[in-house]
Amino acid sequence: MRRPDIDFIVNGKLSPSNVKTGVDMRFNPDTKRMERSNYPDPKIEKAKAHFAARCAAFAPKVPHDGPCMLKVTIYRQAVKSPKWKRESQLMEKQVEGESWYCTSRPDWDNCGKTIGDALEGMFWKNDSQIVDAWVSKRYAEFSKVRVQIWLYKQPLSPKERKQMSFIC
Repeated sequence: MRRPDIDFIVNGKLSPSNVKTGVDMRFNPDTKRMERSNYPDPKIEKAKAHFAARCAAFAPKVPHDGPCMLKVTIYRQAVKSPKWKRESQLMEKQVEGESWYCTSRPDWDNCGKTIGDALEGMFWKNDSQIVDAWVSKRYAEFSKVRVQIWLYKQPLSPKERKQMSFIC
């Protein structure tokens, strides 16, 4: 596999978005019924903005407009409480350079969604351009997030394919 086009590490915790959005029941005077209205959670929006601000220094001048692959490795600091004593002991015994798998919350998919949404507009125009994604969670000495992005080229147009067939 080729080296990533963009590769950086952001120190600190990541606050992932929840799958559930806030739901509020309101009276609609037109239909004269109580209806649900979804609204963005302010804590989630704040977490995305905070992460985006920390990543802004690594962003290209112009967002990529083609497909891309995103690989995220989330390193979480092990909690030193009686409940996590076994995990902390295992982490201390780990071999230098290796990471120990993190199976605690937050879920990997919520972390990936948060990062995809936070980097939208800086690294890509829309997070729907992410065609391949890989999210890993590990324990480490300090909390940090490593983001790697591979920028794919758009497929050839029919005209370009026809020109290529003459070359071969």
